[in-house]
Amino acid sequence: MKPGIRFTDDPALAARYRDLRGKTLPQIGRIEIAVIEEDVTRLLEFDLGRLDYVPLRGEIANRLLSDRRLKPEYASRGIGCFELAEPYLFCVYLNLADPVIGGMTNERVALRGAIAAAFDVDTRVKGFFAGLAIPAGPRQVAASRRMSEIARTYVPLIPTVFRLENDFVQPWLQGFSPQTLQTYWKSMDIDLARREKAQER
Repeated sequence: MKPGIRFTDDPALAARYRDLRGKTLPQIGRIEIAVIEEDVTRLLEFDLGRLDYVPLRGEIANRLLSDRRLKPEYASRGIGCFELAEPYLFCVYLNLADPVIGGMTNERVALRGAIAAAFDVDTRVKGFFAGLAIPAGPRQVAASRRMSEIARTYVPLIPTVFRLENDFVQPWLQGFSPQTLQTYWKSMDIDLARREKAQER
């Protein structure tokens, strides 16, 4: 970590970075990456302690959550949960050849826009995202627009919903923080003794 560059506002994580100065990571000797497509399988592997970290969304994440909080049986095991809101694009496709809503006149374009805007956000959050999403407020929309400006020159799309990703972390995984963005793995290590002790149970 270079002096003058602030990576995080979390004092515990900042202390972790200071402790890592001069060390070569990983120090665990071996890294295993498991590509598991099915959410249920990933959840079961994590529950059995075979995965140190797993990101889950929607209904499958709700198996570990209650009202967006980690269930007591998982919290008592020392498992951590980090919630991250991410913009999600929900597209509405309409038939431009339809005699009622089709065509490119200003009135028809406005009609289609009104139809798309009429979808109830709360119903969408409950139905499509199993409650694990939040309506996009001015702050989220502004942040999304800024990110889009960085990524592309012009993106004429405004998100209405931010779905919630939940990163579940075993107690022996050290240094995890979603604040470090794409380089979070650089600050992580594993307490092997603690993991082995948990797996003996």
